Amino acid sequence: DYIETHGMSSLLADSAELAALGAGLRSEDDNADVTYLGNVKPCIGHTEVVSGLAALVKTAQAMRHGVIPAIPGFGQLHRDLSLKGTRLRIAERNLPWPERTD
Repeated sequence: DYIETHGMSSLLADSAELAALGAGLRSEDDNADVTYLGNVKPCIGHTEVVSGLAALVKTAQAMRHGVIPAIPGFGQLHRDLSLKGTRLRIAERNLPWPERTD
């Protein structure tokens, strides 16, 4: 699974976004299905009023090509942010889009 995030690179905004996503995708089970997070802004910058459209196009192309795209230049989360206890992950390299059977 994949979620294209808003990802403002603001600690306040990003912590709120991750908290909301994490609350809905909690799991202590290491075998639970993973949901990858993506963001178009590292690729093209913040496009202001059309940022949602850019994210939509990126996600549609990712699905079309069957790839969960890595976030270019991603190193690590801010020390005050955590994905622990959730199914959320950052794709550090391009991954195949999982095939669903359900």
